[in-house]
Amino acid sequence: LKRRPRTSARLTGAPYSELHTCIMFGLISRRAEHGRGWRARVLRCLAVAGFAAILLLPIAATRELPMLDLPNHLARIFVLRHLSDPQYIFSRYFRSDWGPYPYVGMDACLLALSRVMPLQTAAKVFGGLTVLALPASVWWLLRRAGIADRTPVLFAALLSYEEFFLEGFLAFQAGLALCFFAAGVWLWYRERPGAARWCATLAVVMALYFMHLIAFAICGAIICIHALASRLRWKDVVFSGLLFVPGAALFWRVKTAISANHDVYIRGWADKLRLLVDVPFHGYSMVGDRVTKWGIAACIVIAVAGNRELRIRLPWAAALAFLLLTYFLLPYAWGDTFDIDLRFVPAAFILMLLAADCGRRARPLAAVAAALLAAKLVISAAGMRERSQLLEGARTGIERIDRNARVLPMVHAPDEQDVLDRQYIHYADYAMPRRGAFVPYLFDIPGQMPLRCDPCLPAPDDFWNLDYTTAPDWHEIRQEYDYVWAWDVTKFDSDLRKFAEPVYATGLLRLYKVRR
Repeated sequence: LKRRPRTSARLTGAPYSELHTCIMFGLISRRAEHGRGWRARVLRCLAVAGFAAILLLPIAATRELPMLDLPNHLARIFVLRHLSDPQYIFSRYFRSDWGPYPYVGMDACLLALSRVMPLQTAAKVFGGLTVLALPASVWWLLRRAGIADRTPVLFAALLSYEEFFLEGFLAFQAGLALCFFAAGVWLWYRERPGAARWCATLAVVMALYFMHLIAFAICGAIICIHALASRLRWKDVVFSGLLFVPGAALFWRVKTAISANHDVYIRGWADKLRLLVDVPFHGYSMVGDRVTKWGIAACIVIAVAGNRELRIRLPWAAALAFLLLTYFLLPYAWGDTFDIDLRFVPAAFILMLLAADCGRRARPLAAVAAALLAAKLVISAAGMRERSQLLEGARTGIERIDRNARVLPMVHAPDEQDVLDRQYIHYADYAMPRRGAFVPYLFDIPGQMPLRCDPCLPAPDDFWNLDYTTAPDWHEIRQEYDYVWAWDVTKFDSDLRKFAEPVYATGLLRLYKVRR
């Protein structure tokens, strides 16, 4: 037998060429597909980074966040950090009181940030994180809920600069974002129920409790109603409810501000209906607010009118109905906790975005949302910058105060004034981190804040009403304080001059130094 030529064992001819071409084409195609996937991921990351940068422009363009409550919160953080520092007089008047309170999350975050950066920078960083967290949490919730449409993220970003954020209620804004993130984590747990995922969900829910109590309650309502409307087994419903038992038990123990004050204040139905529309979209421009509200109304019409592809997502619609009912039944205030009912309004707006599938009409809705968001960011940046510039004189006034002085703020604000134009009310509190001064009106509500003013200097209660109808005890003020920070209280100028000298004046501000 002749031995076969070695060349006959090779693949030659047309069949070999076709096989070689198929293999090479497959490798090239796979490499090209991998390259396209890599480029798509890079482009996606760049798009997300660009979107985040655009959302942060109002904060980045502002030297100092002009927010109503922010100076008070930052002063509390500074005092907590320097309670035992002998360079300051804080230990004479304040003491720390940490506990399992449902509002200490922001304090803990700001304390941690202030150790690695200036306090003012820490405030901007925390504020920026809350701005980004809300649309990010909605994106996470959409993904876990299996909703492919990402249009609700753009609408949710409108609430990143809503009224509560612009007032400086950063703890609630962070809690609102954590609320929807926790709902997404619960859906993640439901995908593969198990002890490890349940414990991870519990950790997120408890973080939400420590950030803001009302956001914790909203999240509990959403998850429980969603579980019931989805017809989960009773075992699954019970385990979902157990996530909120530790937080509820802690609240029952500390009882926050209602332990000392049991007063309940009811809001009228007309105000309820008006605020339901105003609160989520209230900003620095009345025209801008009106455009946003009409734009949202137009989006509802586009989504509903004659849309055969419209589908209602029952669990989210049921949760929305429950939140709206709760909003109308809740009081305006309970004890020292105010605007309880209004906190449900932004959450209800986000649930409205999840309650329906608009089909192909989501594309024009996304275009309208992008336009509304662009206008909102421009207005917010201009408004924050304008109000920050209005406080330039007050910044200079803070520098005129002696170190470790005792400062009494007396601030008058007109009743008809927009709440977003009241950035000056707590501004005197900046004398604490900048001059080491003592100011008596720091938030020290038992069961909420980890700071107590004990013993505290006597101070007129009229500050909390922002209206001084009667003269305070001038003799007591002369004995206890070194400065009087008087904002728009010129009717007391002659009384103040009897024992104090005006050392600085700008706009509505008069700074008096007590004669010794």
